[in-house]
Amino acid sequence: MPTHHLVRETISIKQYSVELMPNKLPLKLLNQKEMTEEKIRIIEVEERIETTKDNINKEENMMKTLMSILVLIILSTSANAGKVEDKISAVNTWLANEKQTTVEFQKVKWQEGKNQIASTIAKFKKMFNWSN
Repeated sequence: MPTHHLVRETISIKQYSVELMPNKLPLKLLNQKEMTEEKIRIIEVEERIETTKDNINKEENMMKTLMSILVLIILSTSANAGKVEDKISAVNTWLANEKQTTVEFQKVKWQEGKNQIASTIAKFKKMFNWSN
């Protein structure tokens, strides 16, 4: 799509063309070969402009996408902060309870082991008639 400053009107007169600006004032007098070259340059400029616009749109879309992802990350982490603290607290409580249960279990089993060793030693002493 041509931009407003590149829109031109061409009038052909035999081998020459008069290029008119939108205000209908003659821009320059060109022969057919020059006119073709000028049209090619205009088309190239218009294509570069379109390419540049496309690139700008792509960059804007990429920035919008990145900003959306960033906002989503920020909102999701701040919204779950209380939940994470609750989970950490629950895990700490569970660990403390498990430690206490394990310590009590070990105390009971340690005492049972000492009693069993004492009983075994007493049986050996009795069997071999050893005295204290």
